[in-house]
Amino acid sequence: MRKYPQRLLALSLGLSVAFAGSEAWLRATDSIPRQQNSRRAFHDHHPRLGWVGSKNYVARFRRDGFDGLTAFDEDGFRRVEVPFEGPPDAPLVAFLGDSYTWGYGVSQGEVFADHLQRALGQRARVANFGITGFSTGQEWILLEDIVLPRAPRIVTVVFCPNDLLDNTDSWGGRRPWFQLVDGVVQRENLPVERKITGPLYAFARRSLAYTALRYRLNVLAERFRSSHAAPPRDHMASPAGDTRELWELQLAILREMRDQCRAAAPPVELRVAYAPGLANLRGDDALPQELGRVCAQLEIPYFDPCDAFRQAWADAHDSGSAGQPLLFPLDTHWAQAGHALFARLLFEHFDGPGGD
Repeated sequence: MRKYPQRLLALSLGLSVAFAGSEAWLRATDSIPRQQNSRRAFHDHHPRLGWVGSKNYVARFRRDGFDGLTAFDEDGFRRVEVPFEGPPDAPLVAFLGDSYTWGYGVSQGEVFADHLQRALGQRARVANFGITGFSTGQEWILLEDIVLPRAPRIVTVVFCPNDLLDNTDSWGGRRPWFQLVDGVVQRENLPVERKITGPLYAFARRSLAYTALRYRLNVLAERFRSSHAAPPRDHMASPAGDTRELWELQLAILREMRDQCRAAAPPVELRVAYAPGLANLRGDDALPQELGRVCAQLEIPYFDPCDAFRQAWADAHDSGSAGQPLLFPLDTHWAQAGHALFARLLFEHFDGPGGD
């Protein structure tokens, strides 16, 4: 009987030595962690926002269909890779949004914010405050707490249809949620106490050996699930049922954001852009049109690139183009070409988003 504890101790020591050796070898070869979960693997708890990017963290976000290098800056936001070489007092152009703005699946230098920085040159500095999984309500708090204190000239909210439901969803108590009470937006679940990750997860994320092992196990699990796979989830599909209350809340949140921008010193221009997805490419215009009516009512400049995306998608299919697809095949987020197209259209629509 005494042999079993000794064997268990020997096994534990052997595994520990093997793990430590793997960690040392991976670090010596400058390996970069590989992750599969865009929310938990790349973000840390934040008491007001729910979560924010892990400061200065660099990893590959790799799943079937893409392998993107993702890097955060010292504040936990996706780093714009294109260097800005303009004057220190150049206007700041900021973007708020969820995974489409964050750059889900695309590498550094390929996010639409990078393309815009190239187009703007020294005219303006671009900052990407997109955070995967965020609602418009979370973006409102982010605008208030972090973005407006940096004195941007223009703030663009990139809207996705899932924002409508996410505004009212606390994600199991891990983020603030919002409701209308007598026409006033109420913020609930603040401060956020339930963390997106525990301390062990945050520590393990920095371990190259652990992330390599976890990645391999996730790959095996994903391949097993793919044999019973459902069609890819369309993040741009219209919410089911009556959405009038959701739109009333969305309008109220955008009104609060607009008013705070106008009250800033100096005033900040708030803009809204729609992020086209698979449903829009197939002809669904209900959501972008409704968002356009909301923005018109609030007198917020609005950009709807769905027609141009649909035309580019149709042209690629009609010609049998072997070029870059607009969307990832298994996920429906924008691929590299989708980000490049969105940046070009946005720049052309506003005659350069850093212009006067």
